Amino acid sequence: SDPFSLTPRLLMSIQRSPSDSEVEALDDATSQSLRHRLSQHWRTFRSLGQLPLVMLIYFPRAALSFFTIVVAQFLRNCARMLNTTSSYEKKTNLRILIITDYTPPQTHGIAIRFSHYITHMRQAGHEVQVYSTNLHRQRLTSFDHPNMPAIINPFNTSNCMAYNPGLRLAWALGAKQWDIVHLVYPSIIGPAIVPVCNWRRIPVYCSHHVDMEYYIEQYASSISWLGNLSYWLFCKLPAARHASVNAAPTLCFLDSHVPHKAQGCMRMRIPSGVADARFKVDSAEQLVAERRDLERLCGAAAGDAICLMVQRLAPEKDAHHLLEALLQQRDGAAALAAAKEAGRK
Repeated sequence: SDPFSLTPRLLMSIQRSPSDSEVEALDDATSQSLRHRLSQHWRTFRSLGQLPLVMLIYFPRAALSFFTIVVAQFLRNCARMLNTTSSYEKKTNLRILIITDYTPPQTHGIAIRFSHYITHMRQAGHEVQVYSTNLHRQRLTSFDHPNMPAIINPFNTSNCMAYNPGLRLAWALGAKQWDIVHLVYPSIIGPAIVPVCNWRRIPVYCSHHVDMEYYIEQYASSISWLGNLSYWLFCKLPAARHASVNAAPTLCFLDSHVPHKAQGCMRMRIPSGVADARFKVDSAEQLVAERRDLERLCGAAAGDAICLMVQRLAPEKDAHHLLEALLQQRDGAAALAAAKEAGRK
């Protein structure tokens, strides 16, 4: 009954050192786990493409852009002292500067939305200058500048991402006067744009369209700490402290991603948009014909419920929730199998 008394057998089991086979098995498990982690980090690093190299030249290029802006402001002030330029006077139209990585020929929602923004504002008589990474060459005007220094976006290889404003945009920010500057996020050139606009008292509108923290966890989980740090430094901090307006699809998104810090900063919600030209009904006969084509494509009978999704099959779209719910419905497995077969065709 004495808790401090040990039988010889129990004492021997406590003092027994692990056998050689046990040590080897433990070493193998440890080395295998280490190799797996190193392999995962290496795959993540390779998936970043040119982004690590860009981080090495980001700050020197940003310093060159700031120097260009300072020189442009100095020359502008010299011209004003010599009375060769007048102070800026408001006109009936607006001078708008849009800085975005997302324009056609990209086909996602942000590119289509801004293509319509630019077209309608120009039709309304406003001067809209667009600095981007690429544009439809056949649609270029003298107000379009698809020449920002950019690399292939490692997370979406069909898009380019600017890593620096470039000398032309830096000169435009320093030498010209704008009624408003619109910076489209996500973008890593925010620290070179937003503080300059704040310094020159130019209203800057930052629109946030992507939940980057979710993307970081989905596509770069092994280095999520670095991704979140970069997102905070290049996106959150400049927008929270220096933007005139921060806008996002929901105010909850703004509350969690861009805390309200700048004095006088407005917060707005971006209404959801639909490219109605792509979902337009011209006549009742069109509905009947499209319904018949869908039934034939899916192998469905007349009157069957058909769920149509128009989106990318990506983790952030959460399509798997709908597919899992479909499996739980009556005849859900058969309907899903029919959909897969239609997709193969």
